Amino acid sequence: MKLVRFLPFRPSKNTNQTPTKGKPFRYRLFPDPEDTPENRYYKLLLWSFLGIFFLTALFGFTTLMVSLRGPETLIIPDLRNLEFVEAAEILQQRGLGVRVQQRFFSDPSLRGRVVEQSPEPGGLIRAGRSVHVTVSRGAVVDQVGDFIGRSLDEVRQELVVLFATFQPLLQISNQDISYVFDEAEAGTILDQDPPPGTQLVGLTPLRLLVSRGPEVLSFPVPDFTRIDYNQAIQLLAARNQPFIFALDDRDDTVAAGLVTRQTPEAGANVMQNTPIRLTIQPLRVLPRNQVFGLFERTLPRYAVAVDITVEILTPDGERRTLFAMRHPGGNLSFPYLAPVNSQIIVSAFGSELLRYIVTLETQ
Repeated sequence: MKLVRFLPFRPSKNTNQTPTKGKPFRYRLFPDPEDTPENRYYKLLLWSFLGIFFLTALFGFTTLMVSLRGPETLIIPDLRNLEFVEAAEILQQRGLGVRVQQRFFSDPSLRGRVVEQSPEPGGLIRAGRSVHVTVSRGAVVDQVGDFIGRSLDEVRQELVVLFATFQPLLQISNQDISYVFDEAEAGTILDQDPPPGTQLVGLTPLRLLVSRGPEVLSFPVPDFTRIDYNQAIQLLAARNQPFIFALDDRDDTVAAGLVTRQTPEAGANVMQNTPIRLTIQPLRVLPRNQVFGLFERTLPRYAVAVDITVEILTPDGERRTLFAMRHPGGNLSFPYLAPVNSQIIVSAFGSELLRYIVTLETQ
């Protein structure tokens, strides 16, 4: 009988068997010497892609941070009151741009200098940005004009408009005006000080020599009695003859609103600036919501008659002129008929002098 010998069991090597089976996950994730060549190749390829992706993401993040950080941050210098050229050099040295706007200012000494800037000094700004500066073009008027031969009222109005938004550099006051009789029309400027072309460095009084016009001869006073007060006002205003009205005692035998007396009397010789005093009968029957009264005010005294305008502004916005004339100033008195809450407006030199509200209490 033949005996059979049993040998110990040894498993054969199978190339399809996974050597890492049963190992922890971290060992199976990374290349292992016991891996098959195909597994080791795939793992190396996978980790190469992951490395490239990580480096790409890191580079992009770094670039983003650098771009967000931007250029260097600087402190904004104070450029105010510097010459524009000097201010531009300072900004250029710091890597900043400049944007310029020119504007008139009241002070002539600021010409060519930086008056305003944006952003304000002391703040932070990034290099490469621009600072906005406003540079003075000087004063609207930097020298005295030639006013000789022009009307005093015209020059006054021109200066008011010229310096409406700026500090005045020329000032005309009544104390600096001298009047003389001359063949030139009344109100014409004959001479001035300072002379034309004088440079202005601050508020300067303008002294003027002004014509009173030729010496006025007397003329006879017309007869205003028995005419309506409105007609009398228009006749006197057309002659630039000052007038003063007064109310007479009620007399039912005389029509309301007519002139009953006058001083000086008709035919008397008077100078042009002599006020004519007229007394009228008051109105007795008034329209509804209307007020009849006597407006009395004292205007400043003028050496030469000035243009004045008297208007009425009704509550519904209607504006009408009662009369306009050249007036020497002093007493101003006239009757009026106007709706309740109307406004009587007196203007001279093109500007409003006073405003009066008509109420029932003034009746």
